[in-house]
Amino acid sequence: MMKVSCIRAGVKDIPSSLLLTKASLIEQQMTGNAHFPSPTPGIASITAARQALEVALQKAWDGGKIAVDSRWRCHAELERLLVQLSKYVMSAAQGDSGKQLSSGFELRKAPVRIGALESPALIWNDRKLCHGTVHLKWSGVHGARSYQLFMNPDGPQNESAWRVVSQCTRRSATMRSEEPYRRYWFAVRAVGAAGASPLSNAVTGWAA
Repeated sequence: MMKVSCIRAGVKDIPSSLLLTKASLIEQQMTGNAHFPSPTPGIASITAARQALEVALQKAWDGGKIAVDSRWRCHAELERLLVQLSKYVMSAAQGDSGKQLSSGFELRKAPVRIGALESPALIWNDRKLCHGTVHLKWSGVHGARSYQLFMNPDGPQNESAWRVVSQCTRRSATMRSEEPYRRYWFAVRAVGAAGASPLSNAVTGWAA
């Protein structure tokens, strides 16, 4: 018996036409399904809600406000019933994916585990600090929650000279030079639940 954690109702933010199609399929799959002898809510309730939405949807084509409001109330009711039914299916199937799929609902995708973070790519188009200010930007990294910007006055060969000068959630930063006519190196790393990435490529320029 293949096991999965759960299914999903799959009804959030879908158009009424697709909701009707999904409800119709679930009605067909659940009617007389021996795996689910006592569906809650009953299939008759799903059918009645689907038919009510079909009528409301047809009337809403005229564009009247009352008809449109009625259409969305019917949509919300059918959505609510399908979510409730999906919870019953999950409980009754006890993790058996074959039983779950026989209901017409879809399986929930397994979460993708975020591994080690990759290094961002640091970009600095203007290699000269304009009026003592440098604008840096870098690529986003999947799984990053924030970014740390490092500055080094000695060069990448002196690894102990790197120090954090900014930590932010955005992918850009503006820095001012500490001394005029001084060369600086910058690098960035991503930080997330999986830890910190290696430092990015280093970029360098002269303070004006």
